Amino acid sequence: MKVHSHLSLRHAESIAESLISDLPRAIDVRVLEEVTLDEEVLSNYDFDILITTETLILDIEQPIVYMYKSRSSYQYEYLHDLIRKIAKQKEVQASEKFLNKLQSFPTPLKIDD
Repeated sequence: MKVHSHLSLRHAESIAESLISDLPRAIDVRVLEEVTLDEEVLSNYDFDILITTETLILDIEQPIVYMYKSRSSYQYEYLHDLIRKIAKQKEVQASEKFLNKLQSFPTPLKIDD
């Protein structure tokens, strides 16, 4: 998850600190230091969700969550829904990747009970 504030780097850091304190430790929250964001800038980063303090109309795959200074229950509920959805997608992708590797073995593996 990347956090960006058009106001200041310190503002973005405050939002990130708040998110880190509230979200599970497995979720990586990092601050983007760029002053302005566009598709080209964001293409240099690997992230699942963009948290921003300004309304951005960008053509990117990742969802964008608007969060100014105080979290509303709607924003947080939406963020948690996104996190659950992305976690499920990653779980399915990891499972498919494992099964594909398993199928690439020349002989079936014997698994003893």
